[in-house]
Amino acid sequence: MYAALSPGIVNTANTKVAQIDFKATREFGGMPYLAGNLGLALGTEFRHEMTELLPTTGTERGNIIGLGYSAYSGSRNVFALYGEALAPLPYHLEASAAMRYDHFTDVGSAYTPKVGLKWTPTREFALRGTFARGFRAPSPAENGAGGLAAFSTAADPVRCALGVTSSCNPASVALITSPNPDLSPEHSKSYTLGMIWDPLPRTSISVDYWKIKRSDEINQEQVDAAIAAGHVARDPGSVSAIPGDPGQITAVLTRYVNSAQSKVRGLDVDARYNHRLPDTWGNASFDVKYTHIFEWLRTEQDGTSREFAGTHGNCDVTNCTGTPADKFNMRFGWDRQNWRVSLNINYRAPLENRFFRGDPSGCAVTFANGADAPNGCELASFTTVDLVARWKPLPALEVFGSIQNLFDKIAPLDPLTYGAQAYNPLDYEGARGRYYTVGVRYSF
Repeated sequence: MYAALSPGIVNTANTKVAQIDFKATREFGGMPYLAGNLGLALGTEFRHEMTELLPTTGTERGNIIGLGYSAYSGSRNVFALYGEALAPLPYHLEASAAMRYDHFTDVGSAYTPKVGLKWTPTREFALRGTFARGFRAPSPAENGAGGLAAFSTAADPVRCALGVTSSCNPASVALITSPNPDLSPEHSKSYTLGMIWDPLPRTSISVDYWKIKRSDEINQEQVDAAIAAGHVARDPGSVSAIPGDPGQITAVLTRYVNSAQSKVRGLDVDARYNHRLPDTWGNASFDVKYTHIFEWLRTEQDGTSREFAGTHGNCDVTNCTGTPADKFNMRFGWDRQNWRVSLNINYRAPLENRFFRGDPSGCAVTFANGADAPNGCELASFTTVDLVARWKPLPALEVFGSIQNLFDKIAPLDPLTYGAQAYNPLDYEGARGRYYTVGVRYSF
């Protein structure tokens, strides 16, 4: 009986890639108008790709209640040509340019160029910038054969307008997404502008602003758009006495579509400092990596836009882990002879528990009494501290260990993320608790 109630489940996937490529590089000296040698690289490749994901056992006939369905298969051939040049110019300038041509047998061809310029007026300071185009062919899950079944919540505007008040509130529905063989490839434009500054010896600071704009972006069709288009399955047994009631929505039928565009802007900061301590006390070091997301705006085919920066939304991209506006990692280190110790601080900013910023439907999740979940509809920020140490008493012997989540911080409540027990996968260390590792490595 237990075997029937809780069967063992197996998921099988196969991926095969066969590839042949050729690359060549060379420097050319004595070129006019250049301040050094011209570097040139050329290459070509051909590959065959095949991938297949078989359904999880038990989901083919819906025998396991609550477990989604996912299966797909596809294959294609890809041919590519590419080249890159690096040219030192007068006045402390350095220019780079690259071009790549790809041909996919299932979606056609694309040219993707990239150019960059770097100016180094002094050894301690440099400005740099790049522009590039990008190209992504649909995956077999998106344009092959197969499908995906999951779960979501949605209101029913048709029944709500007829006066079935219970349909005005979001209710659980199945979400069935089918591949789309007519998908176009994604295209992108990206820009970066930044600087590198070494104000002191053993010190480095880099700041880079970046912007990525994608067009023909491949996403799952929005649930509300599919419902508005009538792409639903209904239960005729749930029809009420109200004339024209079509019955309760049991499943929303979506597919992968080329959304209009998305735009993401952010700032990356990387700073490092190393200080030699007096006498024989070794070295102290500090580094920090910080990322800020200014904007993550996606515009759908119908012209509506949704801003995801700082929210829990964009689940089809982040798997419902959310898009924190700020994240940083800070490390304090000390090394002396055979010892190396570091203290790492990891921070994630708060998240609005909404599907997108300004969502008129309100908080994505509520408690049983109707209050926002979590309170204030905000997933609290989360910070953990890790301690890592290494001791090398002999050239061939190393003893190492770590304590992750040193202060045993508990992950904040996150009732939205599916596939986890009320915590966000970004906060995994807080769900697992304090964690110790110890090891020995010996090299022969």
